[in-house]
Amino acid sequence: MTRTLLPLLAFLIALPAVSRASTFEVQASATKTTFELVVVPAEGHHLAEDYPARLSLRTLPETSLDDTLDLAGRVGELLAGLEVDLPTVRPLVVDGELDVGVCDAAGTCTPREVAFQLSIRRQKPVSRTSLELRPVKRIQSRKDLAPEKDELRKVVERASLDGGLRAALNEAETRADPLLVLFKTQWCPPCRRLQAEVLENPEYAPLLDRYVVAVFDADLPNSWEAKSRWHVGGYPTALVCRFDGEVVWRQVGYEGAAAFTGQLAALYDQLVEGAFAVAGDEATPADALRMAELARHREDREQAAVWYAQVPEDAAVDPRTRAEVRAFLARTDPDPAAGAAALEAVLLDQALQPSVPLDRQMWWWYRVARLAEDAGDAEGTALAWERGRATAEQLLSGDAEGIAAAEGHDFVGLASEELGDADAARAAWSLSADAYLAVLSPGALPDTAQILARPGVILDLADALLGAGRHEEAANLLDAAVDAHPDEATFYRLRAGAGAELGMDSDSALADAATAYRLASGDNKLRAADLWSRLLVEADRPLVAAGILHEVLDDLTLPEDPDIRTHRYARVLRERLNELEPAAAPETP
Repeated sequence: MTRTLLPLLAFLIALPAVSRASTFEVQASATKTTFELVVVPAEGHHLAEDYPARLSLRTLPETSLDDTLDLAGRVGELLAGLEVDLPTVRPLVVDGELDVGVCDAAGTCTPREVAFQLSIRRQKPVSRTSLELRPVKRIQSRKDLAPEKDELRKVVERASLDGGLRAALNEAETRADPLLVLFKTQWCPPCRRLQAEVLENPEYAPLLDRYVVAVFDADLPNSWEAKSRWHVGGYPTALVCRFDGEVVWRQVGYEGAAAFTGQLAALYDQLVEGAFAVAGDEATPADALRMAELARHREDREQAAVWYAQVPEDAAVDPRTRAEVRAFLARTDPDPAAGAAALEAVLLDQALQPSVPLDRQMWWWYRVARLAEDAGDAEGTALAWERGRATAEQLLSGDAEGIAAAEGHDFVGLASEELGDADAARAAWSLSADAYLAVLSPGALPDTAQILARPGVILDLADALLGAGRHEEAANLLDAAVDAHPDEATFYRLRAGAGAELGMDSDSALADAATAYRLASGDNKLRAADLWSRLLVEADRPLVAAGILHEVLDDLTLPEDPDIRTHRYARVLRERLNELEPAAAPETP
């Protein structure tokens, strides 16, 4: 069978030479629909034909391929090439454990158990490649571990499911410790604060030592398998799993180091004590609410609803947890109108008996507005924006300062724009910009050192300056940001998108958009392609725009989960390409 040459990105683990299976090697190749394994014995060795050979397969994301194949009497197939039907999901990671008998020239036969892993990125043939083999690891229980461990904190920085997450899961299994998975992006300010205030803070190292920690850059394409598996759509998202892989807690957003680490400490104690399981007929209202909260963190609406139904309205339970569960059930209601009404009821209750911080209530009003908009309720949408703006103003009238104040003014600007009050929006964004400047460099634009140190905040500041109409300041800031971060796509994209406001000529804006596209990856690449193709159309170059859209879409592998925003970005690009093809067809390059 002829196969097109394509590098196979297999997961390689560095092991001592003595731990490798030196008596044979395993080779793999793939088509769009099958993959083939071939066992090649070393010189002077052969496979035992009467050995009860087995091949166990599992995939990420989970597919119908997950199975254990009985290969007794099928050694000839292993030698000639064992073909297995391949799911069409891409990217796809295949884990395998092979159990065979290997005999030497003297006839001495020995069982050999090895594991391997390969990652298939595209729907294209993969040429035959030798796989790295490693010993099969068995899951240990906590009681089997020594009481004292001197392992350093395991922080997996690779944004790669076949490397980072799989390695972290293996480590969690071996240590029998819980797994903390973090999804972040380079340009998400709360993500950067979480990184600086918790992950890089020596104060919290002892707490993090108790977890196996995996950190993923959600903008990189090879994190999409993990995003699909965990249904991740906002950043930062933190997940805690038991050492056997079951998710017990999820949080989207970041409310500060104290709240985040306090939750991690409590979760660890509960995991060690096995305090998560509660029988339904034995549950107190507090137990039922705790189980509903755990279901909320797993984004399991069905279970959250079942448990929350066991919490009487007059039960003396934690009011914030009750509000969080009610809000979750509301915003995940399949009926947008019902969800908007339910979430509105939660927020109106908070106005009388607050337990949820105002900044969180502010963004819940944002969600009410979007749900009402989806339901076609224009009056309800406007009312939600009005109430959200009032909540932000209440936040600002208190002790909000620094980043919190900047974000409050930013919300007022957004709400005012949605309500059609352009002057109020510009004024609010100007106050937001001033608040960011007060954090960064009071009285002046930030210098290069500050731009290098806090790019996420610089991005928010640039957006606020543009919204406020302070174009000269925005232009100077973006010029400095591009100079300080010449290899980052986002500042180029923002400067290109605001080219008209900044007084840029079309050629300069196109050059920035092209640079953003060249530097970007993942969702950012799709957003850069969106901007570049739009600017090309405006410059009366539809053929070039169509070519860019073909290039990015033809090479795109979508996450399995349709709710991940990558699908939305891709849909916009396809719609534009469908509009462009008739206009571009008559032209010649």
